[in-house]
Amino acid sequence: MRKKGRTVGRVTDSSGLRERKKDATRRALAEAALCLALEHGYDGFTIADVTDAVGVSRRTFSNYFPGKAECIVGSVDEVISGFFELARASDPTRGVVDLLIEIIVSANEQILLGFERFHTILATVPEVQAQIYALDQRAATAIAAEIGALFGIDPGDVRVELLSSVAMAAAHTCIERWLAGGKTDGRDGLRALLEQAMTVIDRAAVDQLARR
Repeated sequence: MRKKGRTVGRVTDSSGLRERKKDATRRALAEAALCLALEHGYDGFTIADVTDAVGVSRRTFSNYFPGKAECIVGSVDEVISGFFELARASDPTRGVVDLLIEIIVSANEQILLGFERFHTILATVPEVQAQIYALDQRAATAIAAEIGALFGIDPGDVRVELLSSVAMAAAHTCIERWLAGGKTDGRDGLRALLEQAMTVIDRAAVDQLARR
């Protein structure tokens, strides 16, 4: 007779392993597509080239992405996830806007490298621009939820939704400008750009919202 606990344990472990393998395959496809785009240009490679590089079938590719643009944008997912991980590990007693700036500035080199590599494609391919716009909308919603969880604010509050959208726009604009300028003054230069961009937000009002 099987022991229920052990059976459940095996199912859980198997399910977790499958999810990790799926995540790894998705990341591998996105990374391969980005590398091929950087090396050959967006029109210089096919989906078959991507699947050959990863060693999977066209059907497997379709399980994850409908096309090349979506696959390339998939490489940004790790960047977004990195921001969320930093948010969860941050000190929630600091101001909301200060926290957002610190999260962006404190992003590790892998996250910044992801932006730097992707920026080359984003600036020149309309199909990718459309996909990143859709991703930004989803990411802004997720950021609102993170802010709500950290500070006890209703993520559906229009002010939180607007703040998350501004944070996404500031991250894009400031990091792109910082990279285009040759990373002038390192992280201090990036922080200065973010501080300037965030002056459009009434920090006191946002922090008061978080203290309610």
